[in-house]
Amino acid sequence: MPITGLALGCNPGTLPEDTSVAAASSASDTCSAVMISATHIDSTTGCVTTRDFTVVAKDACLNATTRHLVYTWTVDTTLPSLTVPDHRAGFGLQSRDPARGHQRRRGLERV
Repeated sequence: MPITGLALGCNPGTLPEDTSVAAASSASDTCSAVMISATHIDSTTGCVTTRDFTVVAKDACLNATTRHLVYTWTVDTTLPSLTVPDHRAGFGLQSRDPARGHQRRRGLERV
C-alpha cells in the first residue's frame, strides 16, 4: 500500500531522489543485515508531477519487503494573465467629455 499525500507544494527547490529515500528508510531483520534500495517513476498531468518510489528491503537470504512512497508537486513558473476593465467602459462612473466640456454618465448626457 503506497504512502500518499506527501505534497511538496509549488516549484520545490529540492526533490527526493532514490538515494535520499533509501537513506531515510530503515529496516531490520532477525538473522542478517538488510540492504535498502529505491527506484522511482515520474508521471505528469498538466502542471502536477507524481513521483512514485518503490523501496525494497532485502536480507542476506534474499527475502524482500517492498513499500511505495508517493510525492506530488506542482511546476508552475508562468505568471497568470490578468485583464482589467478599460477605464472607458463606464461602470456608472461620471467622466468629462473633453470635446463638449460637460459631464456624461454611461452614454446619457447631461448638459
